[in-house]
Amino acid sequence: MAFPSKLKDEILFGSIILLICILCSFKSYKAAEKSALCSEPKGEVEPKSEDEIKDEVEKIYNLRSKAFVTHDASELPKLFDTSQRYGKWALEHELKRIRYLDKWSSERDIEFRNVESTVRIKNSKMEGNKLKLYLEESYKFEYMYTDDEEPVLNAFGVGIRHWVTLINKEDNWVVY
Repeated sequence: MAFPSKLKDEILFGSIILLICILCSFKSYKAAEKSALCSEPKGEVEPKSEDEIKDEVEKIYNLRSKAFVTHDASELPKLFDTSQRYGKWALEHELKRIRYLDKWSSERDIEFRNVESTVRIKNSKMEGNKLKLYLEESYKFEYMYTDDEEPVLNAFGVGIRHWVTLINKEDNWVVY
């Protein structure tokens, strides 16, 4: 029994997104691990409640996810500590990922309508002015095929795990 062409495209699309997310989380883990090992704690920052931390992380991740839909990455630099190399690398990686998904989706006549991120913090630890987190992120991607005569909103989800280090700079938490 052969699968319909559109179903094959959806399966392929989901598989590629999953692979990208897994690779991104691995690179984020390695960058966070290296930055944590190479940095000295500075001043102490007042720890926040888990709900406040979750809200901060979701704010960062949802601004990042918004760029998948709008193709506007102008808000991203303020989410990263680009004064050090791991923050620069993380930002560059996000920009590459956005460009790749934009090109990939346009080649397949797919348009992202909404991308949301939900975070579950599994572990957190304050070290000076840095906050180290182990979390699970759930993405929900909503998209449409632009060439459909009667467009239907499609959706799929991806779950990934992250190690991420945030630093408080000028009363804002950014990816370190």
